[in-house]
Amino acid sequence: MIVFTEIGTYSVELFAHMNGVKKVFNRYIIEDTDLDHFKISLLKRLGNVHHFEKEKARAKEIVYTAKSVEEMVELVNIETSFGLTVRRLR
Repeated sequence: MIVFTEIGTYSVELFAHMNGVKKVFNRYIIEDTDLDHFKISLLKRLGNVHHFEKEKARAKEIVYTAKSVEEMVELVNIETSFGLTVRRLR
């Protein structure tokens, strides 16, 4: 469970499976962040994805309303075609 109780560095990967192949849309590291800045960075990167327009809107809604990263990752992975992985680096 990833909880933003302290500022940290995180590795984020946003992807989807298209025709049986994993298509990575964004893979980045965000340093010294809290939950609000994390959400903003993810929403900006979702805006640059030009696939799954209806599901992209749902993913943005999930990110915007999530209370924790764990909830965000779980809902995005279950309710949309996107996959989201987040790892704490430091």
